[in-house]
Amino acid sequence: MAYTTVLVIHSILRWVVLLAGTAAVAQAIVALASGGAFEKRHKLTNLAYLISLDTQLLIGLILYLGLSPFGVGLFSGGMGAVMKDSVLRFWAVEHVTGMVVGIVLMHVAYVFVKRGKTDKAKHVWTAVGMGLSLLIVLASIPWPFRAAGRALFPGLGF
Repeated sequence: MAYTTVLVIHSILRWVVLLAGTAAVAQAIVALASGGAFEKRHKLTNLAYLISLDTQLLIGLILYLGLSPFGVGLFSGGMGAVMKDSVLRFWAVEHVTGMVVGIVLMHVAYVFVKRGKTDKAKHVWTAVGMGLSLLIVLASIPWPFRAAGRALFPGLGF
């Protein structure tokens, strides 16, 4: 019961992460194209992406370290067995590594945006740094078409 509840929360929050990340990157691209200033709304959208990713990390760690059958229990048969199975490898290595790299990139970009001397520099760091972060996060999600895929809204029936 706890596993399903936390998994549903994690799955719904995925959409918040993707929406916030897409909004941050899109706003930066539009501002770069128009020469717009870095405004409070840009800062808030970037912060929404940062907070939603960090919250996802926390919930993901709860799943990985305690609740999920795809968590640390995966390694009981040895790493060799995990690496030979594409589904187990996805959960044990690819998902975790991709998400951590995406989160680290987001944090690095966020720092450079905060330290940016010009509005253009802030928009470039948002577009490029957070854009790369978003692409890595997108590639690390267990989309339904993957071998390790999950429903778009697990626990909700669709």
